[in-house]
Amino acid sequence: MKRPLAYITAPWSSRQYENAENAVSYCRQVYDAGYSPVCPVLVKECNKVKIFYCFL
Repeated sequence: MKRPLAYITAPWSSRQYENAENAVSYCRQVYDAGYSPVCPVLVKECNKVKIFYCFL
């Protein structure tokens, strides 16, 4: 079964780790609700900071 996509956004402030943690929390809640989250904040964080928040 395919899940519908949900666009997730979070603040883009200078506190990049806090931004990523908030985005992961939002994405987890959306995933648990039955959607597939799409979050540019996490993609940005994964590409520039090399943190492991890409996967829930």
